[in-house]
Amino acid sequence: MKSRKSGNQRWVLLLVLSTMVLLLVFITRRDIVSHQMHSLCMTMSSRAYDDNGIPSAEHADAQDDDLVHLKREEYDELLDREKVLKASLSALENDKNNTENEHHTLEGKIEQLQKEKDEMHRSLEEREKETTAKFEEGLAEGEKGYMKSVLEADVSLLRSILKKYKKSMDDEWEAMVLKQEKRGILVVAGEPKYMLNAFISLWPVRHYWNSSLPISVFFWGKSENVSSQTRDFFETHIGDVSFVDLSTNVQWPAHQRDLFLRNQESGRLGWVLKLAAAYFAPYQEILYLDADSSPLADPDTMFSMEEYKKTGALFWPDTPCSRPGLFGQLIDMNLIEEKDAPYVFDDETESGQWLLNRRIHREPLEYTMAMGSHSDFTFSYAFGDKDLFRAGFALAGDAKKYYLIPTKLGFAWSAAAAVSQEEEADKNNNQEDEGERTMRGYIQFSSHGEPLFHHRAGWKTKYEFDEHEERDLDSISSPLSCEWLRNYWPMEYPGVMSQDRLNPIQKNTCTYSIASFGKAIKQCGSEFTGKSHERVPIFNIKGSHIERVHKAMQTAWKKALDAQQKSNNAAFSIQIPDTS
Repeated sequence: MKSRKSGNQRWVLLLVLSTMVLLLVFITRRDIVSHQMHSLCMTMSSRAYDDNGIPSAEHADAQDDDLVHLKREEYDELLDREKVLKASLSALENDKNNTENEHHTLEGKIEQLQKEKDEMHRSLEEREKETTAKFEEGLAEGEKGYMKSVLEADVSLLRSILKKYKKSMDDEWEAMVLKQEKRGILVVAGEPKYMLNAFISLWPVRHYWNSSLPISVFFWGKSENVSSQTRDFFETHIGDVSFVDLSTNVQWPAHQRDLFLRNQESGRLGWVLKLAAAYFAPYQEILYLDADSSPLADPDTMFSMEEYKKTGALFWPDTPCSRPGLFGQLIDMNLIEEKDAPYVFDDETESGQWLLNRRIHREPLEYTMAMGSHSDFTFSYAFGDKDLFRAGFALAGDAKKYYLIPTKLGFAWSAAAAVSQEEEADKNNNQEDEGERTMRGYIQFSSHGEPLFHHRAGWKTKYEFDEHEERDLDSISSPLSCEWLRNYWPMEYPGVMSQDRLNPIQKNTCTYSIASFGKAIKQCGSEFTGKSHERVPIFNIKGSHIERVHKAMQTAWKKALDAQQKSNNAAFSIQIPDTS
C-alpha cells in the first residue's frame, strides 16, 4: 500500500513540474513578443508622427503592415496556447484530486478489509476456544459420568454384601468393638506442622482439663512415618498416646480393601485418612479432633451431651450456609431412600471435631469408607471429607441419626495484627479503618451456646515452627448467622475485620461470665439478630477458662519450639520411606 501511494505521488509531481516548465516558457515567450510589439508600435508611432505631432506620410508602408499582422498572429497563438496549457493544468489538478480521492478510498477499503480480517480471526479464535472448552467440558462430564457410574456400581455392590452378610458382619464388629477401650480421642497427623499443632491442641487436654482419655494419632506411613523422637516426645509430655500407621498397622477387611485401597495411590491420602481412622479407631466411642482443634470444655463430659446420647453421632456446622451437591448426585443415582432425603439437605459440616459411637454405627462407617474410596468424584461435590459421614449415614438409611448442632459457629479474635511488615504495608494501603481485629479461628458451640472447641482454621491461625509470633487471643464472638456470614466471610483482607462491624461488650455496661456464655449472649448480646448490617457482639475472655486454655496452648508451643531447637529439628521430624 505504501509503494502504490509513493508511485502515485511521483507521477502527479512529474505532471505538475512539466506543466510549470511549459507555463514558464510560455510566459517568457509572451513577454518577449509583447516587448517586440511594444517596440514595433513605438517605431510605427515615430514614423507616423514628426516631432511636432504631425502625421508622417510613411506610416502606411506595406512592410510595416505585414510585420504588425505577423506579430499579432503570434501573440494570438500564444494566448491560445496559454488557454490550452491552463486547461491542461486544470485537468491535471482534477486528475491529481481524483487520484488522491481514489487513493483515500482505496486506503479506506484496505483498512476495512483489515478490520474484517482481524474480526474474522477473532471470531475464529473465539469459536476455537469455545469448541475446545466444550470438548474439555464434555471430556470432564464424560469422566465424571464414568466415575459416577463406577461409584454407583461399587455402592450397590457394597450394599448387597452388607445385606447378604449382615448377621455375621454385625457379630464380628460387635465382638471386635467390645474388646476395645470404651472412649478415646482420635487425631490424624503426620507432617511436622500438623504434629506440632496436634501437640499444642492435646496439651490442655492433659494439663488443663486433666483428662485421662487415651489418644491415638493416625498417619499414612507409605508417605511419611512419624519418627521415634516425635513419639517419645508425645509420650513424655502428653502420655497414653499411640501412633497408628494406617498403611501397615491395621487389618483391612476384604470388602473394604477392594473398595478403598484399589482407589487410592500410595501417596498422601489427606482428608480420606479421617474416614479410615474412624473405621479403625481402637475405641468404641471417639472424640475426633483435627490437629488444630482444641477442646474448650472437658472432653470427658462431651460424651454426656443429650444430642450425642440420643443419636451417637454429633457434628458441627461450617461457615458456608449451603447444601453440598453430593446428595443431589446420590439421590439422582437412587442410592438414598426417599425417607432420608429431607435429612441430608442441611448446612455444610465443619468436620474439625465430632463425636461418634462406633459400636452402633457400623454400616454408616462402611458407606463412609466407600465415599472416601471415590474421593475423585465425591470431593468435587463436597469439600473434602466434610459431608461424607452424613452421606454414609444417608446411604445406610440412618440419615436422621446424624445430628448437626444448630448453633452456628463464631470467631475467635485478637487485637494483634497477624501480618508481616510487607503485608502490613499492603493492608494499610487497602484498609482505611483504624480499629481492626484479627480472626484467630472458629469457635464451635453447644446447642445452648456454650463454647466447646477452638478450631484454628483460617488465615495464619495455626502454629508454625518458622513463625515465632504468638497467636494472641483476647475475645470470642457470639454465634453468627448465615446472612452475616454470606456478606462478610471471607473477609476483605485475609483474617482482618474492621472494628465497626464488631460490638465489643464492656463488662462495666453489661456484666457477664464466659463460664455461662449462653446466658451472657442472652443478657448482653441479644440485640444481634443476625442481620448483615448489625454489629456482632464479641466478649473479652480475660480471666475465663478460655484464656487459661489458650495460655496452656502457648506454653505447649514454647515447649515444642524449645525441644525442636535442642534436638536439631528431630523432635517433630518425619521419616520419608525409600520407595526406590
